[in-house]
Amino acid sequence: MADLAIHMGLQKTATSYVQARMAHNRAALARHGVIYPRMRGDWDHAFLLTPWRRTAFPRWLYAPHGPMGHVERVLARLRDAPGTVHLNCELFFLLARDPDALADFCRRIEGFGTLRVTLALRTQIELLQAIYLQAVRVRRAPLDPQRFLARSIERRETLERTLDFGDLHARLTDAFGAGNVTVVDYETLRTHPEGPFGWFLDRLGIGAPATDFADVPDAAANRSPDPLAGAVMRILWPRERLLADPVTLHRLTRLLRGTPPRPTTMFTRALETRAREVFDPMNRALVKAVRRTQPDFAFAIPPMHEGTLYPEDLGAEDWAAIARLAAGRRAPSAARLWLGDLQAGLPPAWRRPRPARG
Repeated sequence: MADLAIHMGLQKTATSYVQARMAHNRAALARHGVIYPRMRGDWDHAFLLTPWRRTAFPRWLYAPHGPMGHVERVLARLRDAPGTVHLNCELFFLLARDPDALADFCRRIEGFGTLRVTLALRTQIELLQAIYLQAVRVRRAPLDPQRFLARSIERRETLERTLDFGDLHARLTDAFGAGNVTVVDYETLRTHPEGPFGWFLDRLGIGAPATDFADVPDAAANRSPDPLAGAVMRILWPRERLLADPVTLHRLTRLLRGTPPRPTTMFTRALETRAREVFDPMNRALVKAVRRTQPDFAFAIPPMHEGTLYPEDLGAEDWAAIARLAAGRRAPSAARLWLGDLQAGLPPAWRRPRPARG
């Protein structure tokens, strides 16, 4: 009987990089007793979500048994695997939006041995910017950054993703058991001596160092671009995907960051203050709940770095420089925009660059 380790998300917590490296090292992980199943999405396991959530995978891919029948067959096969089965998808946490779906998912995974569930969190100000930038990478419809941030703060959710992590934690602990759920913040993953991948090796009980496992190209990390540069690009060219013109995005990033480079934010100071008013009490409640099983857990929105450039800091000279850059820009070709539309319609794992083999 296999044990089961599930990474529930959230998005933008190094999930793409960890999934790509896990997939690239399936054979090496298996030698350490960890099975990272191969699915049609290849890198992650979003393919298992379709019975409960709308996904990018067409239902004909699940023929002849249908989505639920396919999932049941996959889980039945994995229960008999030796060692620990690791399922990793940054969207699994969306099951918590529907108590019936989450309860059904829990029933489907019965029969495994020890269960370990991981929930990775990122503070709301960082997460909102990262989600916005990810959204405009795959959309051509206008999405005003300030309106997006303001609405997300007041609604306590964004694009169906809850920002009340205390409530999310409560739902998951009720479903899986408090002792089976571990919460980790993105900063802990980022600052681990061997990076996020090393943290997950420890979580899976693998004693080998991360250097024993092949790395993957930087493109696999799906890193967010500069937040203010991304917001300005969206304002100037709202009908284009953010990455349709990476050259201009790079030039705009260098222009805004200056020399030496300084951090930027798409939050105004007023929006930042409002975000802290809304989310700080929620995060304190989360910390209190998590510390019942993880006494050292800490989670709070940090202060902005000294010298951070806010949108309202852009003066006439800055906008004049931006205008000059825009005037000299070569717009993406119609073929490139069409290809971007085509790729955006694919499941997320299919449109990511593949790790180099060897």
